[in-house]
Amino acid sequence: MAGRLQAVYRKRLSQEQGAVRKEWGGRMPFALAYPNRYSVGMANLGFLTVYAMLNRHEDVVCERAFLPDEEERLELERTGTSLFSLETQRPLAAFEIVAFSLSYENDYLNVASILAMAGIPVSRKDRSEAHPLLMAGGPAAFLNPEPMAEVLDFFVLGEAEEVLDEFLDLYRCNRGRDRQEILETLLAVEGIYVPAFYRPHYHEDGTLAAFEPLRGAPATVRRRWVRDLDRFPTVASILTPETEFPGIYLLEVGRGCSRNCRFCSTGLVYKPLRYRSLEALRPALQEGIQKGLRLGLVCASLGDYPEMEALCQFLLEEGGSLSAPSLRLDTLSDRLLEALRASGQRTVTLAPEAGTERMRKGLHKLFSDDQILEGVDRLAAHGIYGLRLYFMVGLPGEEDADVEAIIDLAKRVRHRYLRAAKQSGRMAEITIRVNPFVPKPWSAFQWCAMEEEGTVKARLNKIRKSLQKEPNITVTSGLAKWAYLEALLSRGDRRAHTYLLASLGTGMSWRQNLRRSSLNPDFFVYRERPREETFPWDFVDHGVSKDALYREYERRFPCSSKAPPPSETHP
Repeated sequence: MAGRLQAVYRKRLSQEQGAVRKEWGGRMPFALAYPNRYSVGMANLGFLTVYAMLNRHEDVVCERAFLPDEEERLELERTGTSLFSLETQRPLAAFEIVAFSLSYENDYLNVASILAMAGIPVSRKDRSEAHPLLMAGGPAAFLNPEPMAEVLDFFVLGEAEEVLDEFLDLYRCNRGRDRQEILETLLAVEGIYVPAFYRPHYHEDGTLAAFEPLRGAPATVRRRWVRDLDRFPTVASILTPETEFPGIYLLEVGRGCSRNCRFCSTGLVYKPLRYRSLEALRPALQEGIQKGLRLGLVCASLGDYPEMEALCQFLLEEGGSLSAPSLRLDTLSDRLLEALRASGQRTVTLAPEAGTERMRKGLHKLFSDDQILEGVDRLAAHGIYGLRLYFMVGLPGEEDADVEAIIDLAKRVRHRYLRAAKQSGRMAEITIRVNPFVPKPWSAFQWCAMEEEGTVKARLNKIRKSLQKEPNITVTSGLAKWAYLEALLSRGDRRAHTYLLASLGTGMSWRQNLRRSSLNPDFFVYRERPREETFPWDFVDHGVSKDALYREYERRFPCSSKAPPPSETHP
């Protein structure tokens, strides 16, 4: 076995607080796998919550697995060892169930890599009774599970607190039966999607014609959600210094979002908007304070929390320190900024998303340039001189002037801080983060085509070059090629699994493998969809009609048409 890697795992375990160790005897063994590095997975509150939930069951033993880094992968190859779990270093293939937490579509390639390193066939049709059942949950699965439908055996569509116990009760009763029989019994659990019991049919042009349920499977699968968050404390169950957020105690304040930004699906897939009461949060807040950690409050729009003023007052009185994620300009209250300053947070993230008011209106980000600059003044007045601004390029309806406006707005923000610096003697450090826009399922922009990669690259380069000599401004950006992959894996149907399989064992990049495929990936990425098209994700019931989303789509600025649309196969 890979002795060096075992030593790495044992060191990680020795640094953790809160990990669960159980004997296997008679228990149901689950491997909870995060398809990215250990430090990324250990900063994911959903992953940590499911780990704690599973281990609360006496008859379940849940261990963790992660994507090895390059050095760890080479050690596995050198020793001929298959990938193993963190807690007991057992091979993943020895577990009854391997459960993946899917947060990001680009991690689908990592799922395939983990299975290959574990010696588990990637295609579900190639697995036998000797192999573990493979399941998945997480926000990427809620949006569109179909690109992974030929890989994974079943999906939990919805919040684990609402579904997990139901699933375990049913699995206990059927444990030991043939995998096909077990999968068929899972159809009885609302929110569980079993791809084997659905058959897609396609039109000659490659679009989806129908999605046929088999063996009594429901025509739609309703996403499950928790009515009362106060019943389920959601906090970081394991603390480790080896995480993306060291020194921070993560706890969830709310789920969902009321803002209805047209490019975003978060508000819909976590609908309805729910918050925890401050009374229910107090024990977790106190625990984080007692541990001497900053409190990382997880919420899609933290400033909208109804008891934000009281929460900040509580932290100030108790000596707690706060770590806030991205904030909205219209929620920068004096009390919140005072709490951030008292906590030592010197950098705030705001997301204008676009450089012009016209574009922001189309995105349903309803604030003006003047409001952005006034927000900068408020930050400076509270001694916050670090600012990150998030923008997107490649948005539908975007023109060259909209890209120029991002550059201009960044300079105006710097000038505003420069004016404040004359009194404070301090100058801000401003980071401009620009990402390519990716149209997502279950957003009002799901009908849009993605902008051509060459255009996106040119716009990113223009912003970088225009701001590279501006003092105190740093520009970072996402890569257009990875945004293309994200669009492919978020908007594809179950045929997209051919790209995942092609990525394994060829020694070529995923870009090279896409070019070799008979299925044209541009068909999923660069094609604007007509209103009546059936989408691969339409069978998921999020409680919002497609017509309602399309009405929102019609309220935006016009999408640019792509003519002719990409065909299903390569020319």
